[in-house]
Amino acid sequence: MCGHSHTKPTDIGVNIIGGSDVAHGEFPWQVILNYDYDGQKTDNCGATIINENWVLTAAHCVKDMPEADKYNIRLNVYNRTTHDSTELNVKAKKLIVHEHYNRTIKVNDIALIKLSETLDFNGKHKAVEPICLPNPSTKLVDKCVATGIGLNEQGRQPQILQKVNEPLRDDKVCADIYDIYNSDVDLCGGSGQKGGVCTGDSGGPLQCLATDGLWYQLGITSYGGTCGEVPDVFGVQIGATIIGGSDALVGEFPWQVIVSAANETNPDARDFCGGTIIDDRWILTASHCVEHIKDVTNYYIRLGVHNRTAREPTEVDIKVNK
Repeated sequence: MCGHSHTKPTDIGVNIIGGSDVAHGEFPWQVILNYDYDGQKTDNCGATIINENWVLTAAHCVKDMPEADKYNIRLNVYNRTTHDSTELNVKAKKLIVHEHYNRTIKVNDIALIKLSETLDFNGKHKAVEPICLPNPSTKLVDKCVATGIGLNEQGRQPQILQKVNEPLRDDKVCADIYDIYNSDVDLCGGSGQKGGVCTGDSGGPLQCLATDGLWYQLGITSYGGTCGEVPDVFGVQIGATIIGGSDALVGEFPWQVIVSAANETNPDARDFCGGTIIDDRWILTASHCVEHIKDVTNYYIRLGVHNRTAREPTEVDIKVNK
């Protein structure tokens, strides 16, 4: 289960810069990264729950603060200043920053944080759930929203999580504004008309509503110009092909894998989801891709795939163990 808002949505105000509060539980995958600076605990970035073990954020949020044990992941936060009884807190266990992240040109601005405990979405942590990650069959409606706790028009962090409309824009709009804009890994969003994300919103999601009524994460708040006055840039086009992509080069994204179902009579039964190599034993994918799997022996991971319909010499297939 993913992408369900837990409450009736509130109207979206003009912007995060003096904009509107979310309803409690409206975006249950949004979390706040709280970092301990020598005893001074500070909410410094947003992040997104993508499954029971991992949250997704921007690389620039964690690159200079690599000590995982100093991060407290705040879940189900409504008023960030009150620490009310509904809030859940989980320590970080491991940080993974994209190996090709470049701070200067802000490319590959993505990082993963492994949680110190597994979230139980049906029990202790039922107030939260992961956001959905898009696949080629995902069809969006014209509604994309950014959320965060970034600075408002008074230059202060708000108490309540804020939201702002961020309609997807043509790449040329952002390319004309930002010299470093890279359409291969960036998404352009927002009207730039007194509305947008600001300092402190980094790492939070650009989430879009789909025709199935679920919310999907397309990007991660990365950078922008003058807050609320020009369009914003969201790093890493998560599921970019659903809005018009292009073929990848052979070996361009060597961490990308295909999750495939198989059986004895048809070893090529169905390629049904994507995944990402995150270390020598584990693949990261969306929870909704695997939540109904009962017998993992009928599934395997396809690595080194370029043309998924052809069995190329570069492809390696590995059975799923767990």
